[in-house]
Amino acid sequence: MNTIRFFILAFGCLALCAGRITFAQTPQLTPAPSQIKNLNLNQSIPDDIVQEMTVMKDEYAGQYNISNLENLSKLYWRLGAFDTEDESSIESFIKINDCKIYKGFYGDDIEWRKIVKSMKSYLEKEKENFPLNYQFTLELNLGKYNMDKGGFEVINNTGFENSKIIHVKSTHNRNPDCSDREMPKSYPKSVIILLEKPFNMDFVKLDEHVAQAFILRKKEDPRRRAYLRIRVNFTQYDGNLSGSYGEVYAVMNGKIDGYEIFEDGDHKNLLVSMNSDGFNDKNIASFESMPATPTASVPQSSVPASGALLTGFAPSP
Repeated sequence: MNTIRFFILAFGCLALCAGRITFAQTPQLTPAPSQIKNLNLNQSIPDDIVQEMTVMKDEYAGQYNISNLENLSKLYWRLGAFDTEDESSIESFIKINDCKIYKGFYGDDIEWRKIVKSMKSYLEKEKENFPLNYQFTLELNLGKYNMDKGGFEVINNTGFENSKIIHVKSTHNRNPDCSDREMPKSYPKSVIILLEKPFNMDFVKLDEHVAQAFILRKKEDPRRRAYLRIRVNFTQYDGNLSGSYGEVYAVMNGKIDGYEIFEDGDHKNLLVSMNSDGFNDKNIASFESMPATPTASVPQSSVPASGALLTGFAPSP
């Protein structure tokens, strides 16, 4: 009898221990992206899942030129803003694109003349090959998620509505030899883009799963910032305008090829991508619903190609 009791106790102990071991080794389940919509927004979602939910490939990375002053200076030459007989324009081009050479040789009359002559020959040969396609980044502020419309309203006058004018600025000059303030004003750092068709961006349509991940990551950002990258092909240079505080604007005609909206200013986390030639199912956006120019930056009236002036601006000398 004692032997039977011993085996019963031993078997029960083994079963209990086995059960504990099995329980301890059972992995904790993590909600799949498809289950995220059922979670409370205050719940903590593992970063790897949140990241997986919003990963989209940027098909246009590196396809359009960065809008720094060096690149814009080449665009101005491509569109005929300068003439190779104007040596001061060539000297300014050298200063923008190789300030170290400019500072090192400008005071040496003989060597400097050789450098200017060499650059003149280069521009005459290569200016027709300078690119016309550029990208510009503008900040958007997003409001509350609209469940009925499936997206975010663009708020704080950061969107666009039926705009045929967009004001953009070049990216910061990172030339270690010359600061932005040393750059010649004949090569504007700001651009006014004149569009043939109105541009709209007052609403950002996002899938609920992606939107929820975006909301969680922006909890500490009261403006809920996103970043609009517009891709532009330029067709014509219309001259310069002078604005307030002496700022000079290059006025150019261009066509928006499409746009992307990123969660970050470094263009690493893509939320939406859209082309002007139609609707792309995977990107959940329509070109017609795009916003326009920051309303506080430039008057919203259209500027004819004839060169009529914008209100508040004057022709640049």
